[in-house]
Amino acid sequence: MNLLRRFLREHRRGLVGWSLGLAAVCFVYLPIYPSMAGPELSRLMEQLPEALLVAMGMTGPLDGAGYTHASVFGLVGTLLMIMAAVSWGTRAVAGDEESGAMELTLAHPVTRTELVWQRAVGVALLTGALALAVTLSLLVLSRPSQLGLVTTNVLATGAAFWGLGLLHGWVALAAGALTGRRSVALGAAGGLAVAGYLADAVGSQRVGLGWLGRLSPFDWAYGSEPLRHGLDASGLLLLGAVALLALVVAVWAFSRRDVGAG
Repeated sequence: MNLLRRFLREHRRGLVGWSLGLAAVCFVYLPIYPSMAGPELSRLMEQLPEALLVAMGMTGPLDGAGYTHASVFGLVGTLLMIMAAVSWGTRAVAGDEESGAMELTLAHPVTRTELVWQRAVGVALLTGALALAVTLSLLVLSRPSQLGLVTTNVLATGAAFWGLGLLHGWVALAAGALTGRRSVALGAAGGLAVAGYLADAVGSQRVGLGWLGRLSPFDWAYGSEPLRHGLDASGLLLLGAVALLALVVAVWAFSRRDVGAG
């Protein structure tokens, strides 16, 4: 547990910064909903390209749930979560290895498997804290901003938000464990995020390409509109299964590779 505590301590300032950034997104965009609801918002949507509306998750009715999804989860909030998760996942193994700190860490009585597991738990706790910050912000703002959000649906969306971030964070960790290179870890997780986002957007816009969207982690997280309809167990299971697969790869790869030789 010393490795876990040290990892969390090293990233506590980053956690505060990312949490404040995500809370700011909620507190800037959501309170203006009452002034935009109605004909004004409808006219604004009519002027925007359809591709942009789809990309921002503004395809359904823009009630409180629809507006919240578009404002927080459609682009900005999810982007911040993934950026934070990937940065933590990248530093968990590859960052220490490139800096030379990994060899010093492994000189202590700790196995490689223990190191990867504890760093993975650290990434899970950090991303979970971000999801909690957003969830609490939505619950606080729902009534004064006239959003009418259902508490259980907010919790379900927070879980999906966490799962999406955790998946990308653990993919970054796995790529770093495989190669020991931060650039590869960033590229793998960042490439997954871009590919998933594009697949979700294209699958939503093109007839006959719905299957492509269903391959996207973004669809697993938000495709069933959890903020409006509640928990999507199958989507959460997919996010969790792929994240766990990435973690298994990380443990397997790091236990068999020469540290510093990647």
